[in-house]
Amino acid sequence: MSGQKPSRHLKMLLQNATSLPDGFGTIGLKTAPFSRIRPIYGPNSINHFGIVRFLAIIVPMDRFDADILQALQQNSRLTAEAVSQEVGLSPDACRKRMARLRASGIIEAEIALLDPTRIGRGLLLIVEVSLHRERKADLDYFKARMQKAPEVMQCYYVTGNADFILIVSARDMADYEAFTAEYFLEEENVLRFRTSAVMNRVKTGFAMPVDADS
Repeated sequence: MSGQKPSRHLKMLLQNATSLPDGFGTIGLKTAPFSRIRPIYGPNSINHFGIVRFLAIIVPMDRFDADILQALQQNSRLTAEAVSQEVGLSPDACRKRMARLRASGIIEAEIALLDPTRIGRGLLLIVEVSLHRERKADLDYFKARMQKAPEVMQCYYVTGNADFILIVSARDMADYEAFTAEYFLEEENVLRFRTSAVMNRVKTGFAMPVDADS
């Protein structure tokens, strides 16, 4: 079953499970923060259930690290001096910790969030996409297409009724229609897609709660 997702029935079991049976190969999946869990790729990465095995790569993190990450999630341009005022450490200590957190990969990227209405892309759409085939080559092809599409802000490979969830920006409905024609209607492996237009950006961003190791 390499390259395949779990069956629809198994997806439902996983969504409602409080623990996973032995052999699923999940190490620390229930206890380690998700940002510190990495998938194991390779010939043994998928077991006989078709579940991707994960390896928790734990980076020791105390309260100061957690507070620094909370501050940087709100404003990644904060200097070590500014962070030191918020977390109660010296600027030099904050500078070293910030460098370590970046080098460890916990901080994946530091980006600018734009106001879509100010750049003429005020139409945001949430799109559920289902594929005919879910072979590894088919999945990799669709993922590569979405990664290269500038209109796609986010793309998630998910469990549930759909295979992918996309966040797409467009100038207007005509612009989105052109996007669907290029990426969905002309792709024989796209079974169906369902679109929801965003009426109000109630909350956006990537900030997550950060807990220190106990």
